[in-house]
Amino acid sequence: MSREKVSFGRPRAPRKDRSLAGMTFVLLVVGVMLFTRDLWSSTEPAGIPVQVMGEVPHPGPYLVHPPLSGVAVELAGGVATPGMTEELQPGDHVWVLSDGVYVGPTDDPLAVGLPVNPNTAPVKALATIPGVGPALAEAIVAEREAEGPFTGQQDLLRVSGVGPSTLAEIGPFVSVPQAPQRDRRLDLNKASERQLQALPGIGPALAARIVEHRDEKGPFQRVNQLDDVSGIGPKTLDRLRPWIKVESE
Repeated sequence: MSREKVSFGRPRAPRKDRSLAGMTFVLLVVGVMLFTRDLWSSTEPAGIPVQVMGEVPHPGPYLVHPPLSGVAVELAGGVATPGMTEELQPGDHVWVLSDGVYVGPTDDPLAVGLPVNPNTAPVKALATIPGVGPALAEAIVAEREAEGPFTGQQDLLRVSGVGPSTLAEIGPFVSVPQAPQRDRRLDLNKASERQLQALPGIGPALAARIVEHRDEKGPFQRVNQLDDVSGIGPKTLDRLRPWIKVESE
């Protein structure tokens, strides 16, 4: 009588099935690795938010990475120099001026050691200048809105409440940028009424008279001829000179 050999162990899978299982495991591991890599790369920060201001072609908010002042300047269209390596923090304001780059946590120029531009600063910023309180700050804004931008520090004397002594006190904290370059001035012979209205002290009625004079008398040959337009006197003309031109001049 013969005896059959009985095996109590797990039956072994065929070699082909074991190879398939091993390949499936390898593919699963590779897939997990790729998914993890993509997950980490997708959550990697694009940069820290900062505000670039001042003398750059495209001022505004930017995400900066790596967080260096020179990188922020280049993102805004400026030219970075080897010394622009200051590390930035989220929310920083990067001020780009002709003499360098200044970084601060606020948009208040005095807080980062910069002078205030009286042609653009709001009342709140003007009021922080030593010698200028809320009332005088409001007077400065009202004057520039009514009579146009200030052409220099001395022009602040036209503000009611600003005399020579006050001007001497606030002078170190105030900076009036130079008038636009000549090629950026408004050409009196090409400007539309809408463009003329953007000039300081020129409203819709005066802009219409300038265009009417140009149409009836022909193109302006010199800026001084603007004095011939009804409503434009010597003082108004002097205030407009930094902002206008005649192409033939």
